[in-house]
Amino acid sequence: MKLLFSITTVFMFLGFTVGSYGQALVYVSSTQTESIAVGEQMHLNIQIVGAKNVSGYELTVGFDPIALRYIEGGNADYLPADAFTIPPIVTENTVYMTATSGAEVVPASEGTLATLTFEVIAAKDSTIKLMDVILSDSAAMPLAVTARNGHIVATELPTDWDVNEDGKVNILDLTLVASNLNAEDIPANPRADVNKDGKVNILDLVLVAQNLDAADKEDKPEVGVRLVVGTRNVAFVFAIPPSGSRLSANASIVIHFDSDPGNVTVSVGSVSGAGTSRTIAGPFPLGFLSLSVEWDGDSQTLAYAIVTPDAVTPRVIGGTVKDADSDVDPEAINHRGIIEIVFNEAVVGSIELQTEGGADAGWIGKVEGNKGILELVKGKEIRGNTIYVIKGKVADAAGNELTISIIFATKAKA
Repeated sequence: MKLLFSITTVFMFLGFTVGSYGQALVYVSSTQTESIAVGEQMHLNIQIVGAKNVSGYELTVGFDPIALRYIEGGNADYLPADAFTIPPIVTENTVYMTATSGAEVVPASEGTLATLTFEVIAAKDSTIKLMDVILSDSAAMPLAVTARNGHIVATELPTDWDVNEDGKVNILDLTLVASNLNAEDIPANPRADVNKDGKVNILDLVLVAQNLDAADKEDKPEVGVRLVVGTRNVAFVFAIPPSGSRLSANASIVIHFDSDPGNVTVSVGSVSGAGTSRTIAGPFPLGFLSLSVEWDGDSQTLAYAIVTPDAVTPRVIGGTVKDADSDVDPEAINHRGIIEIVFNEAVVGSIELQTEGGADAGWIGKVEGNKGILELVKGKEIRGNTIYVIKGKVADAAGNELTISIIFATKAKA
């Protein structure tokens, strides 16, 4: 059993505490900016940014064994030097890594969690995949984390005459050399000195001219690989209920992205929905749940304490107005521009402001978290001496529904 998972599970059964944590990003990086030839080594870092109160980590790095061969790896310098670690556990295509500083938390918000070294054995596209990433605080509680994969792409190794290193030898390379001919100072691009004799002159220009369009000749350029950090534009925004909450076994989780993520997969449950949100439905097993959510190029780990099924309907516990209110001041509500209804738990659904006759009053209704919110549209202010009805239907994460009908009357304007 994995180390941090074991520690976290023990503390969960002693009492799962709901917390609010910062959003950390764990991603793959490398200091090697140039292409790496087959047979050479690629050095990767597992970086963390935006972290708070971290005292341990657990993660699995997936790789393509046809493209890479694992050489070595280990804990880096983000955790204290005396942190407890275990040697990486290596399979044909994964490396499991974990470390913890126990009760001590790291004050830094960013750094390097771990390092890995691979030998490049084939120049082919592949992915360095971060899986099952868990960050722990000093109380063995999981912290919210987003994981971003690294992508390895096959590329031509630049030749000496490919001065601008774009994989082609053409007029652009000739221009770079020509612009530095007989320059007294070191050229801005040292590669303009193609023959490496310390001068940029006609000899360099001839070398480039002789190798124009080299990619189309019989002597094909050597190929290698380089790491491209995940640049997917789709980002995880939030989940309802948030990570770190108690969750009923028969509940569902709604996750939101800043744009359409395409295909979304989860480690437990089923996914439905489209656009910028997805619904993850159980049933979920009782106990600690580490839920891995993956989409193209990125992943998110959510942690919940799964408890017995919820059969209790949500309740309205407050808001701007209450059912049967009279003498409500329309000017005060119009000035604020918002009418709120507060529920005892997070819900999803719809809400609308209507006239007594059932017509839409023209306000914008939305349900977010544990609130139903009605927003004023200019020109649709509520009137004095009028009866209004707030109508809607909401449901909690377990699917328990509540129909809303709140009637209130406004007083005559002064």
